[in-house]
Amino acid sequence: MPSGSLIDANSEVVDGDKSLLKIAGVIVVGILIALATGFFFDKALFTYGILSGTFFLSVFVLQNLFIKDLDKVILSLFLESLGFTVFFYRDFSYHLVAGSIILAMLLFWGSYKARKELEATVRIRFFRASRLALNSAVPAIFVFMSLIFLARGTVFTETNLQSLLESFSPLIRGYVPAFSFSKPTGELIKDIALGNMSSEELVAFNKLPQSARDQAVNKTVEELSLRVEPYFGSTFSPEKSLSQNVYAAAAIRINGLDENSRMYFTAWLMLLILFSARSLVPIIQIPISILAFLIYQIILATNFAVVQLESRSREVLLLK
Repeated sequence: MPSGSLIDANSEVVDGDKSLLKIAGVIVVGILIALATGFFFDKALFTYGILSGTFFLSVFVLQNLFIKDLDKVILSLFLESLGFTVFFYRDFSYHLVAGSIILAMLLFWGSYKARKELEATVRIRFFRASRLALNSAVPAIFVFMSLIFLARGTVFTETNLQSLLESFSPLIRGYVPAFSFSKPTGELIKDIALGNMSSEELVAFNKLPQSARDQAVNKTVEELSLRVEPYFGSTFSPEKSLSQNVYAAAAIRINGLDENSRMYFTAWLMLLILFSARSLVPIIQIPISILAFLIYQIILATNFAVVQLESRSREVLLLK
């Protein structure tokens, strides 16, 4: 990418970073922001947590450009992972241990991929290096926070399940116009049954006395509930919404799992979250990469760091 006068090509071989104080400063900033992010999420201050997490990921991207020595990279990632997790240690469980390990490993993998890209190219391709770093770092935070909230019992809640199910409602309405997960189950079954009637059947149904219509609808609801209940392992209540009935059935299933089954369930859930987070990276990385690039340009403009050329004309970023 263009560097202009910021490139110093006077020497054939580039010296290493000379300012240990600046390197330490970059590491400390990352640790402090990681601490702040963990604190905000621990206190359920999600808006501040997301903002702080955005700055943390921006600094994480920049650290891959600034820190050259592997031992310093490992130290910074270890301390940042520790800073991110320290506020959650009162909830100590295998969720926390697994989340901490996954967080550290994915951050290191993202850093490795970004640094490998920087070493393999002649010019500093900032946004490509940023994308490679964030491909692992964003899912790392998603998985860690999901494990923590799962351990706290704040992931699988009736409200969260209803929000998830309602996101599928528009798709289902293409086949069942009256469908809604928030509608009482009995009323929903009634609407579906009436919607499947032909015009002649509907006319005949409406000619029946109200008591006969109510009896026919109640019988349909009861028969359908009896058919569905064996698959869900619980009794459906016509008065409750469909999402409430689904939540009750799922809760019975999950609570009936033994310890090993719970661990397998958690592992599969984390894989689902991991792949879901990876699919969101192209969207999430845009504001993070732009913020990191703005900070990067400010750093170059203030001579906090400079771009130099190695003997084979490869750009490197040095803290002077």
